[in-house]
Amino acid sequence: MTYVVQSGDTMYLIAQKFGVPLQALIAANPQIADPNLIYPGQTLMVPAAAPSPSMTYVVKSGDTMYLIAQKFGIPLQALIAANPQITDPSLIYPGQVLMIPAAPSPGPSPRPSPMPMPGWCTLVLTPLHPKVDPGSVLCRQSPPHIMIATMDMPDPSMWTDCDVYTAWLMDDAWTMDGGGGMVMAWFDLFPVMRKGFWINHADPKALSMREHVLVTAEDMGHPARPTGMKMLHGHLRHCCHHDDP
Repeated sequence: MTYVVQSGDTMYLIAQKFGVPLQALIAANPQIADPNLIYPGQTLMVPAAAPSPSMTYVVKSGDTMYLIAQKFGIPLQALIAANPQITDPSLIYPGQVLMIPAAPSPGPSPRPSPMPMPGWCTLVLTPLHPKVDPGSVLCRQSPPHIMIATMDMPDPSMWTDCDVYTAWLMDDAWTMDGGGGMVMAWFDLFPVMRKGFWINHADPKALSMREHVLVTAEDMGHPARPTGMKMLHGHLRHCCHHDDP
């Protein structure tokens, strides 16, 4: 069967949810280059879980097929089907040996419906450097607000003369190769308790879905224009909205 990755999922949690070995789940999804890095919306192939072994049970005084099925949490018809030697299921005797089939595996727990977030949208920032992982954006046009977060970022000091990561909102005239364009807003990101996580938010005067989001490594005295190494990039036109269904 297939499964669509949800927010907060990991390969380990999905394997636990469906009762399959983690390595079997990884092997069934060779398109996942890094099993430690999966994203909401990806489709995974979930291999069938190995059936639990059957067991035997010796009938005791007072037992009935119905009571035995209840005892082991299996359907009565499954117990009867597993014991064709019992010609009359309503008549069993102490000392008879019954085959108890494996209890049916429970399906995955239903996920609660996500709460709608009218006006908000999310965006994954694409790494521009091989030592950088994706970042994320949460933003709203009215009233304008944007939050940018990174994960597992190297300390900016590893880049020459850099000690901060800075987020930039650039107009649609900006290009990856030639730069250009106007800076619509910018703010430095701040490290949080967990190493590699940098985050900040701002209330720009306006927010257009035609703007680029850029994260660069800068020094604390940088000018009001990106001059440092480009780390992450995204375009707000690709933002995923979370309005009422």
